[in-house]
Amino acid sequence: MSKKNINSENQLLNNLPLSEYQRLLPHLQEVMLVSGSVLHEPYDAINYAYFPVSAMISLVSIMEDGSTTKIGLIGNEGMIGVPIFLA
Repeated sequence: MSKKNINSENQLLNNLPLSEYQRLLPHLQEVMLVSGSVLHEPYDAINYAYFPVSAMISLVSIMEDGSTTKIGLIGNEGMIGVPIFLA
């Protein structure tokens, strides 16, 4: 496993083997999001993965009565959008 010269503030990306990171690099794009941005709507296809560097992403579940509850948080240690890697 070849390390390094990966300089990402996302710990998941930063801990990839260099060869795997280089495969992903052409597909990575930095985006700035405003607090409260919705990344994925329920039941919509997931088209993007997000690797937070300086934000927290809330995972929200919609209950049968329409209310919402936070079920998880993702910070710079992880990512959201796993299904696009499984397609």
